[in-house]
Amino acid sequence: MKCGNKCEVYSRVVGYHNPVQHWNKGKQEEFKFRVAFDEKISLSSSIPTKTAEVAPVLTNEGETISSPISNYMLFTFPHCDKCDTVKSYIKDKNMTGETVDLKDPDGYKSFQGYYRNIRDQLKRNDDNSVVLPIMLMLDDEQKIINIAQSIDEVKSIV
Repeated sequence: MKCGNKCEVYSRVVGYHNPVQHWNKGKQEEFKFRVAFDEKISLSSSIPTKTAEVAPVLTNEGETISSPISNYMLFTFPHCDKCDTVKSYIKDKNMTGETVDLKDPDGYKSFQGYYRNIRDQLKRNDDNSVVLPIMLMLDDEQKIINIAQSIDEVKSIV
């Protein structure tokens, strides 16, 4: 039964318990995607794992290989040294793609469109924030072929 009164929800963010309504917009948005931990579910082997869809291609010999990279989406933050390193590398490679600033509201919305499908594959920092940059390699049909989150991963894929 609902009483109609507002309920003040407290949760932990950056090591402190605070009312969610006092968090900044970014943290409030992250809170919407949180999942409660359930030990029984985590210990079961029936949990499906999400994987990015990879489009297969057949070679002349009939072997299946990954699709060739058609373009990329690189999600970055301003003043991010690792992001700048990857940007420079792909610029030198003359790759076709788009660099998206996650501080820009449109860029953030673009990332959200991919995030739900790739969140289980993304590397995270100790505070559970996503490691940047995030580079999605896409085929001609805009299907994700691969994900890289460091210059070394980008070099090994490209």
